[in-house]
Amino acid sequence: MRTLARRSLLIRCPVILPLFLALLLAFPALSSAQLVLGQYEDEAPLRTWNIFGFQTASSLGRGDTTYASASDCSIALTNPALLIDLPRFTATINATSYFASLYKFSIINTGVLSTGKNPSFTLYALDFGGISYQFKSWAFALTMALVEIYDRPGARYEYSHNGTLYYTLDFSQKGILRNTNLSIARRLSRRFQVGLGFNLASGDLKREMVEKWLDPGITISDHKSQDFSGFFLNGGIVAKITEKWDAALVFRTPYTKKSQSQSDLRYSAPAGGTDIKIAADSSDVYRQPLVVGVGLSYKFSSRFQVFSDLSFFHWSGYKVEYFAEEMERVFKDTLKWGLGAEYIAHLRVLSSDAFIPLRIGVAHDPQPMQEQNSAYTYFSAGTGFHWRMISLDFGASFGREKGSGNSLEARRISLSLSVHL
Repeated sequence: MRTLARRSLLIRCPVILPLFLALLLAFPALSSAQLVLGQYEDEAPLRTWNIFGFQTASSLGRGDTTYASASDCSIALTNPALLIDLPRFTATINATSYFASLYKFSIINTGVLSTGKNPSFTLYALDFGGISYQFKSWAFALTMALVEIYDRPGARYEYSHNGTLYYTLDFSQKGILRNTNLSIARRLSRRFQVGLGFNLASGDLKREMVEKWLDPGITISDHKSQDFSGFFLNGGIVAKITEKWDAALVFRTPYTKKSQSQSDLRYSAPAGGTDIKIAADSSDVYRQPLVVGVGLSYKFSSRFQVFSDLSFFHWSGYKVEYFAEEMERVFKDTLKWGLGAEYIAHLRVLSSDAFIPLRIGVAHDPQPMQEQNSAYTYFSAGTGFHWRMISLDFGASFGREKGSGNSLEARRISLSLSVHL
């Protein structure tokens, strides 16, 4: 489902370190419970914690606003009531380039290894596909989306002296969370429509750390893997207040993301005939927050429209139990907002009407950690070409974080294609 372009971090140490210091280096790397990582816990999604539904290129270009207006069938993941507003049949695919710079994650800048600048990461993914169908006062949709990414930049530490390599440490982490959604919507009257979505979450997360002392031939490896699953509901209601004003109320139920986790720790010293393996299994839980949102849209004319979304994430109820231990996640509730505008230009192509949407947006995205007053501000823009049955849309979002002191950056560039019948 995805293609990765990974940027690795190489750290060299030019001074001599005794073997026991190297062992001290390894110990906290194998005991993540001792680390308070702030923004980038291992299970933290890349870029932001505040994820609800999925934004294709059209909604991305207008500040991630999706609650009160539908461009394609990805709306099933946020407000399925809007499926009623789509053409009789819609099929959509979306591809995205994700970029994020990080500071604290795993053993990087948490007291073990440090960097002179923020490591960065770029990922390319075909991250959404879905279909919707409308029949009289009913609408249905089946979609699949890549909603969370857990990948981190790969890191390699090397200790050498007088040109001879004595010690290496390699770290890698990758993982995703998919969402499969089946939605149903109904028009209750000329002014009201409702929708409900049934969601299955599934995914995996893998972390690997390998240390090697080349001269004595000692290797310590730590492999952890998790398989995620969960079920939740999402839904919404749309009120067409006037010919110009639409309002929406949306929700996602809190749910437990379950994890079947495995840990394999191995110490190997062939010269001494030592090979020690320690394996462990665990059934873990990640209690995900309730999300509630409201949205508004206003039509100045048939060609110009503005949008706004406000989302509440109940992060104070977030809990993590990992290998029978409750992890420290002191989070606060957050309010995320987005504003967007869209102007549609008209032209004729081969004797048929064609439309070029022009979109801009801004969003404010506060992160839930109590120990840091961290937030991203995003600016976005987009355009497209809609002709006959085809809609091709492009959107880009550029964000910068403030509060942590690390000036983190986040970017998304998306391209989506929809077919309407």
